[in-house]
Amino acid sequence: MIAHPVNGKEPLYIASHAYAGKGMDVQEGAALIDAATTAVTSPEPIYSHA
Repeated sequence: MIAHPVNGKEPLYIASHAYAGKGMDVQEGAALIDAATTAVTSPEPIYSHA
């Protein structure tokens, strides 16, 4: 994974076909993916600039 050039943080990529996490069983990975997807697609907080 390539870190952001300015802040050094690693990105989190979740594809629609993801079903598990490396080193996790399927149920644990699916729960993590569901929780992350819910967190990043929730309506709050949203930053927008016009």
